[in-house]
Amino acid sequence: MSKLDRLLEYISPRKTLEQTYNLANEAIGSFDYDKAVVESWGEFKLCMAKFSRHLDEKVLKPREPLNIQLAEYWKFCIRPLTRIYGSNGDITAFTIASTGNEGGLYAVLKAFAMQRAEEYTKNEVSSKVYFYWQNLSAEEKLQAADEYLSKYGNFIPSEMLESNGAILKSTFWKVLEQHPFIVQKLQQAGR
Repeated sequence: MSKLDRLLEYISPRKTLEQTYNLANEAIGSFDYDKAVVESWGEFKLCMAKFSRHLDEKVLKPREPLNIQLAEYWKFCIRPLTRIYGSNGDITAFTIASTGNEGGLYAVLKAFAMQRAEEYTKNEVSSKVYFYWQNLSAEEKLQAADEYLSKYGNFIPSEMLESNGAILKSTFWKVLEQHPFIVQKLQQAGR
């Protein structure tokens, strides 16, 4: 098994995407919040901060308990909510969570967990690719790109294959970062 094959096994959708999304789903199921809606902005912020910390604990499994104040955790919630619901994502999420419309609080927590799972996965894949890439010589990098091209060239955009794969070779580490996501999409399309 080549170094490239080992990397691709480490970042396979089964070991990154599926595992992380399953842990995020477990976090949703194990989050102890007994209300279907929130009644105030403060309650919403507290609920989201608690859920964000709970999600980090379930997915990241830190060795030590997370010692971050809930007020700080709320700050970590704003960007994912904006990605999910648009420029005023925190306000939109609060409206959904407080009215019970569109699935209420559960739908907000679910969407938040899935957005964060995507972030966790991208970070994990990027760090594994970075470590792999930094430990290759220039010649090994070109050989790995050629090996990848011979094995996976059929799902690489044709413009990346022009001039003997020059674009692929110059951005190969970025291609590797996208590999599990591409494989997952192909698997889903094949179902």
